[in-house]
Amino acid sequence: MCLTIPGKVSKIDKKGFEIDYKSDKVKIANSLIKNVKVGDWVLVQNKFVVQKMTEQQANEFFKLTK
Repeated sequence: MCLTIPGKVSKIDKKGFEIDYKSDKVKIANSLIKNVKVGDWVLVQNKFVVQKMTEQQANEFFKLTK
């Protein structure tokens, strides 16, 4: 079973994306979703962006995991 945690795209360059997970910043390779921009909330699995989500959805997730 895989767990994905919402993260915010903080940087995009030719090598991929940087995702901010509140305290950690992680580099990922690529996106399976088009039109990902800095500031978007996303779910990452196996170093790929697999889904975009709203900030409200991300906050609901964090409320459930407290």
